[in-house]
Amino acid sequence: MDVRALEKWCADNGLEFREVDEGEKVLTVCAGMRGPDETPYAGGVFTICCQLPDTYPIKSPSVAFKTKIWHPNVEREQGAVCLDVLRDRWSPAVTLVNVLDAYLPELLRNPNKADPINSVAAAMMAHEEEYKQYVRQFTRKYAMGDDTVELADLTLLGFDAEYQ
Repeated sequence: MDVRALEKWCADNGLEFREVDEGEKVLTVCAGMRGPDETPYAGGVFTICCQLPDTYPIKSPSVAFKTKIWHPNVEREQGAVCLDVLRDRWSPAVTLVNVLDAYLPELLRNPNKADPINSVAAAMMAHEEEYKQYVRQFTRKYAMGDDTVELADLTLLGFDAEYQ
């Protein structure tokens, strides 16, 4: 029922939705999510995949951005999300629509630099304008499909250039 509610939410918002059956123990659903307007993610559309264990909704889903995103609480390569409601504060009352419509947009609005999974992005937050500009560039390139965007060299900004 929760998966159908997410499918309807996506249809109502003109966003992608698909199910990927990965065997009898795990169902994966992928859905689109727009970057919140008041953030440097605005205008971007991100694909989010949620792996639902066979014990869902008792056990939380694993949630990951499949669209590359620059954020302190999103793992750089695999897109895994570090969010307390998906770890230690999970409740079966939380729905997939809640995750995509409320919790993830709130995380994009208010990154938790005290609990980063991307330490370079967290360090960049100390330089707010440079951080926001880099996030906007990253969003244009990956979440808006603008191949003309060239990302700023992180080493020139004084940061690790391992991930560009």
